[in-house]
Amino acid sequence: SPVTDEPLVLATVPVMRGDEVGLLLHAALPLSRFAAMVAERGLHKPYYLSITDRRGVILTRSSETDRFVGKRLPG
Repeated sequence: SPVTDEPLVLATVPVMRGDEVGLLLHAALPLSRFAAMVAERGLHKPYYLSITDRRGVILTRSSETDRFVGKRLPG
């Protein structure tokens, strides 16, 4: 965010009216909220959860955060 200097996750969802898109719903949420949601899941190895951007860069992860955040997903 230009105001808080905190990274944001931007989401846009179409709101349908019949067979057509009537509106677009936009949301801008701080990445820290997503990181908290991931931490709350309490996943244990061998499972993990990652949130990535459209380029496949890991923004937050449920385990080994320091090791993986900022790196691209393989493949």
